[in-house]
This record gives sequence, C-alpha cells and structure tokens, in this order.
Amino acid sequence: MNIKVSLLYASSCDWFGITYFRETHLPLMATSLGDVCRRVMVEEGIRGVGAGTPPAFSAVAHLYFDTLEDDQRTFDLQSEIILSDIGNFTDTLPVIQVGRVLA
Repeated sequence: MNIKVSLLYASSCDWFGITYFRETHLPLMATSLGDVCRRVMVEEGIRGVGAGTPPAFSAVAHLYFDTLEDDQRTFDLQSEIILSDIGNFTDTLPVIQVGRVLA
C-alpha cells in the first residue's frame, strides 16, 4: 500500500454526523472503490493540541491503494456516487490529500 488518500473534514463545519459517516458512508465508499482500495481507516477528532481545545477536524478518513493509478482511476469512476452522499452527514466538502506512504 504505497498511496494514502486522506479526507479531512474541518470541525468548523456546522454539523457532522460521525455515526452515518462511519457506518454508512465509508462502507459505501469502500464498496464503490472495490478491491483496489486495500484499507479504510477513520478517526474522530476529540481535541486539539491543548486540553480543552477543539479538534481541527471532526473526522479524517484514510484510504490506502497500491498505486496512484488505482486511486485516480477508481475515484474518477466512482466520484459521483461518493460525492452525492456527503450531504447526508455534513455540510462541507473535505480537504483531500494524496500522499505516498514512506514508512
């Protein structure tokens, strides 16, 4: 798994449904992307750097792929399905980072 796609949902959004995101949206995304998506992980933000500070992100999802081409091809084909579901759990689009896993 050399490529990681991180979807970062800012905590500054008006609302975020973590249960729907975890139980419905991520399985929809994993099914839509198929076997080229090797692993899906999700984090729920619980605080910032200091005690009592809000987290920067309500949630972060990480999707792992073997190659950049796998990521690009599957997202290009499935983006409409995935994007159309976002309004069911938040009012904002994620910040997306695609990275190469080094260690």
